[in-house]
Amino acid sequence: MIDISALTPTGMTQMVFLLLVFASLITSFMTAAFGIGGGVVLIVIMAMLVPPAALIPIHGIIQLGANGGRAVIMAKDVIWRPMIPFVMGALIGATAGGLLAVQLPIWLVQLGLGIFILIVVFAKLPPIQQRYIFAGGIISTFLTMFFGATGNFIAAMVKTMKLDPLPHVATHSIMMTFQHFIKVIVFGIIGFHFAPYWPLVVSMLISGFIGTVIGRQFFGEGRSTLFQTDSKHNIGAGSMPTDLCWHCRYHGRLVSKEPNLWQRKPSEEMRMKQERKTALITGSGQNIGRGIAHELASAGHNIIVNGSKNRDAAESVAAEVRNLGVDSIVAMGNVGVKDEAKTLIDESVAAFGSLDILVNNVAVRPHDPFLEITEGDWDHVINVNMNGPIWLARAALPHMIKKGWGRIINFTGMNAQRGYPGASVVSVSKHALWGLTKALAVEFGSKGITSNIISPGTFPPDGEDVAKSDKYQTLLRNNPSGRLGHPSDIGGMIAYLCSDKGGFVNGQMLQINGGTVVQF
Repeated sequence: MIDISALTPTGMTQMVFLLLVFASLITSFMTAAFGIGGGVVLIVIMAMLVPPAALIPIHGIIQLGANGGRAVIMAKDVIWRPMIPFVMGALIGATAGGLLAVQLPIWLVQLGLGIFILIVVFAKLPPIQQRYIFAGGIISTFLTMFFGATGNFIAAMVKTMKLDPLPHVATHSIMMTFQHFIKVIVFGIIGFHFAPYWPLVVSMLISGFIGTVIGRQFFGEGRSTLFQTDSKHNIGAGSMPTDLCWHCRYHGRLVSKEPNLWQRKPSEEMRMKQERKTALITGSGQNIGRGIAHELASAGHNIIVNGSKNRDAAESVAAEVRNLGVDSIVAMGNVGVKDEAKTLIDESVAAFGSLDILVNNVAVRPHDPFLEITEGDWDHVINVNMNGPIWLARAALPHMIKKGWGRIINFTGMNAQRGYPGASVVSVSKHALWGLTKALAVEFGSKGITSNIISPGTFPPDGEDVAKSDKYQTLLRNNPSGRLGHPSDIGGMIAYLCSDKGGFVNGQMLQINGGTVVQF
């Protein structure tokens, strides 16, 4: 064995040093891959190997590194809204806990730690609603100053946000990072000397980061946890029962430590979910896309909400959809980038086992004179408006063909029916989609897959005050129906096209504009 005695703290053997480093790797992997509380497992191991007075401070700095590394890797999935009240509460809790921690005898802290671990493993914590996050920050950080592993308290808060697996783990990780950072600072202020433990800390942080990277890769390959909201027990980020490892939704299996549950027959609820159609709606974090998501969810379809930048908006729509009684996930990605477009289909199929409905809603509509538009801007519009739907359709069609059922809905506009100055590239892209729609209808109609295209009229964006807009007032006066469009107008039509009753409508351009087009 290589001599590492120079690295070990006074009184610690080399074998104990290596065991702690290995434990950090394994517990970080557990949390990143499965949402299982590695922090609880790690503190149990450390309690047997680390001097009592050093246990909580060293565990805190290790958890800071592990959660911090996980938060960095998954930063794009973090939901930031609850952070300010949580951090404010954590500052108060750490200060109060630090003042008391220095006055308690070691034996009392050890006794409390043992009781705390039993509560973590066997008790059920009630969900902590988002409006109580400030109080949750105070209480959980106060407790972590004595017992360390409060990941289950944070999980009880994150669970009520009803996030998809990746945002759940990412948001949980950043909250734990803030909490442990504050804790470490407070322990340093009250006099704990970290210096003798730095070689151990650095080694455990490196191994923990490696475990996070491996676990994140494992998670990304489709083995994500469902993060049950009715768990019997609470163990860290996923708040999962101790006897349940992970639930593989897209294979319809329940994987458990109990041998007789490896091939459990699906419940009636699970069977109904499997029979639902699944719809991917691009650009569904707002406006028309949001309305389509609501209408298809009301018709009983599972929804994949897509956005390219604003995850919070997409998560909000997904939560609205779940309240309608169906399943929904968020799949972020830019359809104008080929690899990201393909990934959207892969994530959809991984989550639900299939993709039945593709709604190519997202588009960009710049106003640039033909002789002034740059080559880069032209390519961007073509990639988002035309190539994106092509890439998505090519990736989705094999799954639809396999099932013998599918719906592809594209979007065109008035730009494809008449000329507008400054809209040349938009007209080109929308004409192309009309041609693609007709070609797909002919080629795949016999396989149970229909392809249609929507031509919308004027639909004010969410939050627009039409009464104060001269533009919309003019359009309103010129509309034969006496009103402007509402997202449900398009959503209702798409819901019909995606029903069995709409199966004979194929290769059509559907005008949803209140009659504006008949005036031309």
